[in-house]
Amino acid sequence: MYKKYLILTVIFFSLFFINSKALAETLKQTYDNSVWYAMSGGGKPYFSRQYVSYEIEGKVVYCIQPGVEINTDDYIGNEGIGSSPYDEKINKKIELIGYYGYDYPNHQTLKYRMATQALIWEIVSGQKVEFWTKQYSYGDNINVDYEKNEIMKLVNNHYSKISFNDIELKVDEEQIFDNEILKDYELVDSEYLEAKIEENKLYIKALKPGNLKLNLKKKNYDNNITIIYKGNGIESQNVGFFRISDPILTSINIYSKGKIEIKKLGEVTKFNNNILSYDYESLSGVEFSLYAFDTIKDFNGNIIYNKDELINVSKSNELGLAIFDDLYLGKYKIKETKTIDGYILDNKEYIVDVNSLQNKITLEIKNELEKNIVEVPNTLKNNNKFINCIIIVIGLMVCAKKI
Repeated sequence: MYKKYLILTVIFFSLFFINSKALAETLKQTYDNSVWYAMSGGGKPYFSRQYVSYEIEGKVVYCIQPGVEINTDDYIGNEGIGSSPYDEKINKKIELIGYYGYDYPNHQTLKYRMATQALIWEIVSGQKVEFWTKQYSYGDNINVDYEKNEIMKLVNNHYSKISFNDIELKVDEEQIFDNEILKDYELVDSEYLEAKIEENKLYIKALKPGNLKLNLKKKNYDNNITIIYKGNGIESQNVGFFRISDPILTSINIYSKGKIEIKKLGEVTKFNNNILSYDYESLSGVEFSLYAFDTIKDFNGNIIYNKDELINVSKSNELGLAIFDDLYLGKYKIKETKTIDGYILDNKEYIVDVNSLQNKITLEIKNELEKNIVEVPNTLKNNNKFINCIIIVIGLMVCAKKI
């Protein structure tokens, strides 16, 4: 029993040591002898100190508790803005300010760093922050209003979602869409879609018909996350490294239309050792008509075709394929309306349900050859040579009629 407790104790302290080592980081402070800040107003005492830049393990961090002393350089990092001592409203504001501040592209100047810190202090304290070349607002004022305004423009526009136009496309056919704002987004989810974004172009192919949705997220300039640092075992001012915890999501509605593909086969004659047989090959030039079996509506519920209305006509090509595409969901009726000479018209009606369960519907329809019957006298029915001649003649007649 003693050994068991000893082992557990060793494991516990080992894990504690490993975790503490993994989370413990060092705060670096860099003093600027030419910059002093002053905080005033908000019903609080006037306050002025030398400006300091802060880093933890190469990350630019900001003080988030003005007036609280920094009593250690040993800090523990906690992921997420929820570790901040403020409420959700303030947390979101200071996180956005930190994100769009000094680390944001093209903001790497001392003035942007000062402006970022000042904005955070102004949010959490309600005071006005200014910078001077000497303490207590003496010397020259260092104006960072421009940098503050640029940061706040980005902050205030952060939740402005870009709306994309709805897209209609044919199933299984890739289309390319060009939009300048696409370069600022990345794909999040594209179920039943093949999609990619390259620069400002969206390449997209629907894998099934129906109402689909392409979800996108506004890109961040890096993949880091917000971390709030607190003194390791000692009361010390909290500092923060800020990134976006609340991503901006948007979506594109994709309306994918279905496809019906008819594979047309025609009966053909073949001779082998004077024996006539039949097979099927692709048949071109056969006409099909597509009708609405029921009322057909678009994706918004508007009636496009009434029941039994003719929608389109298609002929089988050299591969024997007749294709109807660009079809909204619904039931359709297909009729063979014209065949080629030598073949019997298929009088069947084919009912097809274009739905979201399959990307396309394929029908195989066969045409039989017209055949002439030759009456053979009883006296010749047992004459093999005569029978073979009759078979050859029938085959030639069929072939000639086909030509």
